[in-house]
Amino acid sequence: MIQQIKKLLIKTIGFSNYREILVQMMRIKDSVSIKVSSNDDVIKYEKYFVPNRDCFFGYYDLQSLNNDKTKLLSHVIEGEQATVGYFNVSTKQFVKIASTSAWNWQMGARLQWYKDDESIVFNDFDGNDFISKIVNLKGEVLKTFKFPIFDLDKSNGYAYFTDFTILHHLRRGYGYGNKNVDFESYYDSANNGLFRANLNTGKVEQIISIKDIIRILPKETMSFKYHYINHITVNKQNGDVMFFHLCTNKSSWYARMFFFDMNGKIINVIDDFDRVSYYDWYDESHILVTLIIDGKTQYRLYNYHTKESRIVQGISTDGHPTVINNDIFITDTYANHYGMQSVYVGSLKNYKYKNIFSIYHSPRKVGEHRCDLHPRIQGSLINIDSVAEKHRSQYIISTGDNLFKGKGWITNLSLDRLAFNRQYSTDKRGLFSCIKSEYLYLTNRPCGNWLKMLYLYWISPTFKVNVLIRRMQNTHSSFKRRLIRNKLETHHGMIIDHRCKIGKNFRAEHPVGIVIGAGAILGNFCKLYQNVTIGQKEGKFPKIGDDVTIYAGACIIGDITIGNNAVIGANAVVINDVPENSIAVGVPARIVGGKK
Repeated sequence: MIQQIKKLLIKTIGFSNYREILVQMMRIKDSVSIKVSSNDDVIKYEKYFVPNRDCFFGYYDLQSLNNDKTKLLSHVIEGEQATVGYFNVSTKQFVKIASTSAWNWQMGARLQWYKDDESIVFNDFDGNDFISKIVNLKGEVLKTFKFPIFDLDKSNGYAYFTDFTILHHLRRGYGYGNKNVDFESYYDSANNGLFRANLNTGKVEQIISIKDIIRILPKETMSFKYHYINHITVNKQNGDVMFFHLCTNKSSWYARMFFFDMNGKIINVIDDFDRVSYYDWYDESHILVTLIIDGKTQYRLYNYHTKESRIVQGISTDGHPTVINNDIFITDTYANHYGMQSVYVGSLKNYKYKNIFSIYHSPRKVGEHRCDLHPRIQGSLINIDSVAEKHRSQYIISTGDNLFKGKGWITNLSLDRLAFNRQYSTDKRGLFSCIKSEYLYLTNRPCGNWLKMLYLYWISPTFKVNVLIRRMQNTHSSFKRRLIRNKLETHHGMIIDHRCKIGKNFRAEHPVGIVIGAGAILGNFCKLYQNVTIGQKEGKFPKIGDDVTIYAGACIIGDITIGNNAVIGANAVVINDVPENSIAVGVPARIVGGKK
């Protein structure tokens, strides 16, 4: 019945209006008014735009800022044409360089800086076919190629591309629709495929055709009529090339990854998934990809020579990853129920993540007109595209030097859940609001059945205890805090002084025998097990950071600090400071390593 009503609504008012109504109802229901938010790692963020025009860079696999970070490349849309140029980062003034009619909403004109940052390269249409140009910052054309560019191997002097007309017809928002063709007669699997062009001589060669691609390790799922190539990318460390081979019909599609060396020899074909979405090179042997397997999203790090892979634990939402070093990567999310997209930093070794920036996405922008954040990082600056308002714009997010070391890291949780919990956990003081917040925190659902919530509060002592603690930390009334303290002590065997300070989303996993003294300070997302004591020595109490886990029977005593993301082992007696990301065990406690 609900699905039938949904289909009727979409048919009557359109999908964009349906999404707009749905998002606004969710925001009103849960009192979400925020449209931009950032954590403490962000020093500032600034918007770059041209009034009443769509301004964006495009995909995340290219560099939008020049090397000295003074110029920000952008497309400014003028009807069917796109003006290409740059924003002066300090003045925010846009400088026009050239224009093109070969562009799309996802990847633009593949606009990018050329070798010396004093020129740019981009695709164009000459009236008959697609071309590419190298143009200096004065707008002077330095060179014109008789082929378009998908990605460049600047070190070896090659450009790689595929048929952008076929790509346009089969994957809107990625190809170019300049050619008015009868697609059925235009489509040719023998003459389409992966092409490479020499940037010095202009010579073009076909590396492999679609017809030959279909013959390699065929599967029943490849029986669709149309096959094509997308997401061609060059490994800058060794010249290897990867692309997605996709096949589709009207309702579904299948994808796999092909890897070639720079001599055109196949390295491997990887397809141990249902679908593959996005990618970034990790080193000369590995690639990080997002994919879907058994209906669930994963991040995987593949050795593309051996096909061996490992799952990046704790991520269950699709995104556009960029590897920063051998541990850290940056990625984004699609809009959630409140219309908010987020930028995340993640660790490939410790599986830790933190949300550093979130921004609203207009629900009316759907399909090829959606605007993914596509985070591009250069040093301490992150550049994103956004459609928070009527027109697209770009943002530069300035982060601190400790972006990858600061507080706020979470482990083994889905990014969608983090985005919800960190940004929208309510500070309302009523008991029902606290019950709802606890339920949402546990289930990661934007809404829930009130009967089920009340049932959990009535039947589950752990759920009830955490609601009461949440209630205690959210009320400013000393009298109410004392009442809650007495209830916790008499009914649940816990002594939590009403004067202690506890951050958001505190968790008492086994709430028996826990003692927290009057002057103790606990950060956000702390987790305690049974019989934990946090007490005073000579009138001084501990200060505990964010995301700290304290196991059963541990005692933390005196004027000490427990760093963010630390773990205190069972029955440990802690009388000295514990650094961030450390594990402390024993009597007295000693540091035995870092948190994995």
